[in-house]
Amino acid sequence: MKIKNRTIKTVMIVFITIIGFVSCTNRSSKIAYQCPMECQKDTAYSKSGKCPICEMELIELNQFDSTKITILNNQNK
Repeated sequence: MKIKNRTIKTVMIVFITIIGFVSCTNRSSKIAYQCPMECQKDTAYSKSGKCPICEMELIELNQFDSTKITILNNQNK
């Protein structure tokens, strides 16, 4: 009976750990940055930095529709 309880506990710990890793990676992939002047209204960037058009600092988008906004990978300058 002790082996069965130990196995169940081990499986639960592994399951909780996997859920933790998955939730962390999903959250970080949903961060996007956009120009406050909306120079490129339908474009956002994966990292903070400056707008390539007007040179203003990009701001973080809290909520956005990924079907309407294209997220580009930018380089930090």
